[in-house]
Amino acid sequence: MLVNTNLHIPGTNVKLGDRARDRITGFEGIVTTHVRYLTGCDAVWLRASANEDGKAREQWAHVPVLELVDDNPLEVKSMPKDVPASG
Repeated sequence: MLVNTNLHIPGTNVKLGDRARDRITGFEGIVTTHVRYLTGCDAVWLRASANEDGKAREQWAHVPVLELVDDNPLEVKSMPKDVPASG
């Protein structure tokens, strides 16, 4: 089953495709993934630009400590309509 959330991440003004910063670590990147654990913790995967070695830096960040840096810099329109259900 595909759930369309219009790219919005509950509990914050950040959406998938936005550039966000973890206020605790200072790490900044594009929000590519949102997860909700059984324990009720929401987290996002941030992907930063490649460094000098050409490797992208990535890390998890908890939703409550996110702050919006740039609204949709990649101009993501919506979730693809033809994504098959997982499982």
